[in-house]
Amino acid sequence: MRYAVLATALVVLGCSKGHQETHDKPTDPRPNMAADPRAIAILEESAAAYRSLETYQDEILIASSGRNMMPRQAFGKTLYATDGRFLFEVSSQDPYGSGTTVSRVWANDGKVYATSFMNSGKKESSIFEALESIKEPSAYASILVPSLLFQGEFLNQSLFDRMKAPQLEKELELAGETFIHIADPDGYSVLISERTKLIKRIFLPNNSGMVDIQATANEPLASFEVGDQPGG
Repeated sequence: MRYAVLATALVVLGCSKGHQETHDKPTDPRPNMAADPRAIAILEESAAAYRSLETYQDEILIASSGRNMMPRQAFGKTLYATDGRFLFEVSSQDPYGSGTTVSRVWANDGKVYATSFMNSGKKESSIFEALESIKEPSAYASILVPSLLFQGEFLNQSLFDRMKAPQLEKELELAGETFIHIADPDGYSVLISERTKLIKRIFLPNNSGMVDIQATANEPLASFEVGDQPGG
């Protein structure tokens, strides 16, 4: 089922972004393009919605170009509670072997840890540093939605702060739900639920991939398992 969803996501990605030229490095938004005030207002509403959450959990699907150590496909999840518990992890094929590697950041009792195939168990001084440390093996997913859950840690560096000239595009319907499409020229673009103001899908800059999100907010966390130790 996950691979069927991945195939569908790739088709959507191709239809939405296929006209763009592929670049190896991010470029600045087109010169002289001003941010759309309507898009800014929606982004501010969405950021406020994330700030107001008591709990948040999701499942994520990643389909990327594979450049710069990013996985071509990966699956993961986010768990968050305002009491300080947090878990972000992504599972993908080991870039140096045939097995599976897990990149993970978790926080509990005031301690924050990150592990990945590039980092075998380092205690981090902040959630910002921990999530930044696994951004490549997570196809940058670690610094997208989590940056909105920890806006204080990502001061002026959240996903929405990275969008310099966001534009309001045509609304989309997916599975009977309406999503607002906000695109930043040559940068991230997002589909935001009109109902919940949470993000459904994020397109990475330069046609380098997408992150699809199935989110649940303000409900009891069903399976919060953080019991690992660094390197576990």
